[in-house]
Amino acid sequence: MCSFGSEEHPAEPPEVITEQLCAPFPAHLDRLTLRLTPDRYAQLARDLSDLLTRAYAEGPSEKGKPCTLAVLAFTDPGADPGSLSRNLNSFLGLNPAP
Repeated sequence: MCSFGSEEHPAEPPEVITEQLCAPFPAHLDRLTLRLTPDRYAQLARDLSDLLTRAYAEGPSEKGKPCTLAVLAFTDPGADPGSLSRNLNSFLGLNPAP
């Protein structure tokens, strides 16, 4: 579960979920914070969106269930400018590709 807020408009805390969710497409979050030039930032965002473009070009499948994949890129003014951090929360496990 993800919510967005700011100091001026804090996000409401999510409600507590007490029972296990049955999700055919479990959540996958892979977050990376690093310092980039504007050009490199744009290139990485474009590369990630290109993955979705290729998936879109495959067209709909007659099998399976609907799911949504999204790319979100943003600047984080609260991040330590000297930091490099990665956060992975995924059903794929804890071994992201290098």
